[in-house]
Amino acid sequence: MIKVYTYSHNRPDLIKPQYNSLKKHLKDDFEFIVFNNERMGGDPGSGYSPQRIEEINSVCKELGIQSIRVELDPELQYINGFKQFEGESFVSGGSHACGYSFTWGWKHYISKNNCVSVIIDSDMFFISVFYRDWE
Repeated sequence: MIKVYTYSHNRPDLIKPQYNSLKKHLKDDFEFIVFNNERMGGDPGSGYSPQRIEEINSVCKELGIQSIRVELDPELQYINGFKQFEGESFVSGGSHACGYSFTWGWKHYISKNNCVSVIIDSDMFFISVFYRDWE
């Protein structure tokens, strides 16, 4: 089993085509998991929208895939000495939002798996066949 993780915050419309590219090109059994990291203080270019949190969850529910809300973990408020969030908001735009979310996902989910895990960006799509050949 392969677990494929992505992080979504501003483009819920890309979840379905991304999932379809996985179904078409990934020839092993896989589970697709979306970390929902829409939050104030994220990428200033995307504009925060609280409705987007539910949009992401809704798309995932429609596709039958898991959506996991990225939570703010007090143990990760500072990463490498840099403050990541204050209250309910990321503090320094997209770089902290992305770095924090990847660290949170690794700590709470990905590192706990005993399988192949793949992390892809939310606008990354498979364009050719992909399969494991190392077993």
